[in-house]
Amino acid sequence: MLQVGINNDVRLVRAEHDNEKHSLTLFFAQGELKGKTKDVLSMLNETTDNSEKGKEHKVMIWSLDVTGYNQEPETATRILQKINTLKAQLTQILLGYAPSNKIVWKLDKGAGLTATNFNTKIQDQDVLDIVNDNLMIQFIEMFEKLGDPSKLFRLRLCRQSKAKHYGTLPYIGIHENKFFEPMEIDKNLSMVKFSGYEIGKGLDDPTPITSDFDNAEKRQATDKVTDLLGEEEEDAVLDDSGDPANEEEENVL
Repeated sequence: MLQVGINNDVRLVRAEHDNEKHSLTLFFAQGELKGKTKDVLSMLNETTDNSEKGKEHKVMIWSLDVTGYNQEPETATRILQKINTLKAQLTQILLGYAPSNKIVWKLDKGAGLTATNFNTKIQDQDVLDIVNDNLMIQFIEMFEKLGDPSKLFRLRLCRQSKAKHYGTLPYIGIHENKFFEPMEIDKNLSMVKFSGYEIGKGLDDPTPITSDFDNAEKRQATDKVTDLLGEEEEDAVLDDSGDPANEEEENVL
């Protein structure tokens, strides 16, 4: 089962876009593609658990929003950062299959954006939805053309937040600390690693927070009490304290 941490022998099987939610679901599987034969002694002597091999695991990418925490409107600069962060994540996946000159984005398609009106129009949720959908749909189209569902990768997943142990794609310094890399790259040369920020925030820890309660009903009741008391929520992964991508992205679509 895929979890927070560095997962080996992972395949991206397919991706699906939800038109209503403007979201993208990535379907991963672990282990070699069924149909590839392996001798029985090799399988017998494997140190990995084969029980999860071949099963699909979903990683969700939610839609971009023109508002931030407390539903405060985002600036055009901040929205562009969000777009570039998602573009950098999806580009890194595609680079696992093809050179950069094969990856072409046209994110302003149908959005009516120009250099003159960009800062105003990109703050309109309907316009951002078009850019968001272009990014996700074009990713799927390029993966279907360039991808290889049998190719194995290392996949690094971060904890969603201190309170949520479910895995999500990393967003900080992903050029230096990659999250998606072919298994054929020697482990000693691997660039798939957690950043100091992620480690400091505990985003590399897959441990569920279950020590206080034994069942979901108690946890749900406590969450309601916490909301009533107004206790501050845990840090979210997409922290507004700075540039989430921590990349030097061009401010262009």
